[in-house]
Amino acid sequence: MPSHDVHRLLASRYLGLSEDVVRVIDRVVDLGPVHDVGRRMPRDAPKYLDILESGDVGKLIVLERRKSVAEILERYLSSEAHVKAFYFHHALDMLALRLASVLILELDVEKMCCSIAEGAVLDLYPIEKNLVEMKIFVPIRLEDLEEELKNALTNSRLDRLLIKWVKNNIVPNLTRYQSLDYIKTRYIEKMQKIVKADARYETGLSLGIVAMYLRHREEFKRMENLLDRLLGRKEATSEHLEDLW
Repeated sequence: MPSHDVHRLLASRYLGLSEDVVRVIDRVVDLGPVHDVGRRMPRDAPKYLDILESGDVGKLIVLERRKSVAEILERYLSSEAHVKAFYFHHALDMLALRLASVLILELDVEKMCCSIAEGAVLDLYPIEKNLVEMKIFVPIRLEDLEEELKNALTNSRLDRLLIKWVKNNIVPNLTRYQSLDYIKTRYIEKMQKIVKADARYETGLSLGIVAMYLRHREEFKRMENLLDRLLGRKEATSEHLEDLW
């Protein structure tokens, strides 16, 4: 997604935010646990009750991370300026992807400007919903910021700085992802992983059978002897069948 320099310059240029505010929010949003909150919502604590009982340490770390995410956001989304910077950061990320698609399809950027700006703003509402569900209070609602954000995004999508960054960074990657060579390479990689997984499964199954045989070899020998005796006779007596079972 756009670099912090691009985020900072556009937020300052079209929202009138101070670079210090934007710099802080950009760093906070791009922290591992915080990034994409709303687009990938941390799970609620009640869903981890079974994990608490089972004592899964890895999942407990995830739960603790969710708690830290809420604490971080509550601390930094304390003013309207910080909230604007927070939403603009996410919106600009999503606007950049839409802009890249327009450029790849060779559509008219000016004609598509309203659509891609509106789409980026609509993508923010799930983020607001998740902030509410995480019980994070922010001093201004997204609804009250919608027009201002839409205007800022409409101007941003025609800004040469953003267009240049998207052309140089996102478009080449998306184009590469669509190429048959890339798809073929990724397909081969996935199939190799599947084959390796199957091989590991077959090896594990074989070792399991060997272990089971070694553990119960006396029983297996007894069954083999009984089968030999039965197959060596024309008629099996009920006594032999009972021994087999």
